[in-house]
Formats: sequence, structure tokens, C-alpha cells
Amino acid sequence: MKRLSGLLVLIACGSEVEAPAVSRSTVLQTLTFAREEPEGVSLGLDLDGFQSGPNDGRGCNKTDFLDPQGRPGVDNELGRLLPLVDLAGEGALQGLIQGAINDGQLLVILETSERDDGTLGLIARRGADTPLLGTDGRILAGQTLGVAAEDPILGEGVATLGADGVYQTAPFRLRLPIIVFSLLYVVDLPSAILRFTYQNDGNISQGLIAGGIPVAQLITILQQASEFGGDFEGLFGDALIASGDLERDLSGNCTATSMAVGFDAVPSFTFE
Repeated sequence: MKRLSGLLVLIACGSEVEAPAVSRSTVLQTLTFAREEPEGVSLGLDLDGFQSGPNDGRGCNKTDFLDPQGRPGVDNELGRLLPLVDLAGEGALQGLIQGAINDGQLLVILETSERDDGTLGLIARRGADTPLLGTDGRILAGQTLGVAAEDPILGEGVATLGADGVYQTAPFRLRLPIIVFSLLYVVDLPSAILRFTYQNDGNISQGLIAGGIPVAQLITILQQASEFGGDFEGLFGDALIASGDLERDLSGNCTATSMAVGFDAVPSFTFE
């Protein structure tokens, strides 16, 4: 049975009509790892609730960033490693990610619906389809896309609307598909946060996904990538082990590395 999302639903009870409950579906059109650009500045969020510096053990002595608006405390330690990834991958990281989105390997569909308390329920689904592209080489808006038959749910969260008109979720578990060294992985973000704003046309522009990836998971990805390519573990192993800045354990080690990913999305429909 087909299930279409992204529609306005009117519920009539006799002569009374309740206010429309708005449901939307969007598909990620771009996915871009945030970088340190310029020095000391990065997109991202304050994931641990404090500003840490080079002598602050709470963040394992990692200095937080400012965001582009000058807000302090931004955590994005993975952004500091991206130049090394570019060096090993000959600068192909972003092109590989975009290619995987365009050919349907990396389809992420966000579905939101209004709840009685004024919040938005959010479900991230994994798509399984070959999308149509526009002349700009990006996924066309308004098309119907299939959802993965097995393990389709990537995460479920709740978003609230801030005074700035931006929706932000409470931390929730999100499994995010990414491309690293030409291979597709699904990384586990135990406490991901999404920030996004709907435009008048239903698009999401300059959305943000932030969270911490367990360092052990990053090492596993590196080991797997080394089996198919160069000695990535030898090149990055020490840097990854030292990159933790979140989830400090009883031994004083930070067991997760902060990251931030920007995204754009366009309206879509889904069927199962």
C-alpha cells in the first residue's frame, strides 16, 4: 500500500473543522561536512554545554569554535581532521558524497508532523530509489521516492520552534549514512541535534546536523577503509584516537568526536 506524506490533512467532525495538522516530507539534496573556515570559526552547535579551551579537561583540552555569527562553544572536532581526509582522498570527499546522493545510495528523507503540544515529531528515513535530477545536478523537488524495505528508520526525534524561527530537536539517536574513502557507512550519533528552517516553498536551506561519533566507531571505519585502499589507519589512526572531545569517561578520556554537517532539502513524497 502506498503511503504519501507531505500533505495537508483536514479532519471534519460534523460541522466543525479542526485546524489543519501539517505534515511535510523533504529529501536531503546536499550534505556537507562543516570545516574550520576561517581559523577558529565553524558551523556547529554547543553539544556539551560549556566553552572549552586548550587547558580544559572537560573537553579533553580541545578548543571550541565560534560559529559564523560569533556565538562561542561550538563543537566540531572532526572539522579539524578534514584537511587530512582531503589529502588522502585527493580532495574527492564532497564530490563522492554528492554523487552518492544523486544516484540514490545516500538518500535521507525527513518527515515532520505537528503534534498537539505545538512541537514537531520528526522521523528520518533511509530512501531506496534513483532520484530525478535537475539541470543544476541536484535532486528535483516534488518527486515520490521509495523507502528502504529493510531497516528504513534512521532516527526519531522531537523539534521545538525557537524565538529565532528555527526548529531544533532535542538530542536523539540518529544513524547517518556517509561516504568515506569511496565506501558507504552508517555512523551512529547517539545524541544528534538537528536545526532547520522551512522556507515558504517548503525547502530547507542551511540545515544542520550535529552530534558526537564514538571514537571506536571512527577507528573501525578507518580499519575497514584501509582494507580497500591505502594505509588510512597509519595516516589517521593516532589523530582519530586523540580527537575525542565529548563523552568524558571515568578515566578522563573523551570517547566521542564532535561533528557538524550542513544540509539542504527539498519537498518530496514517499511510498513503501
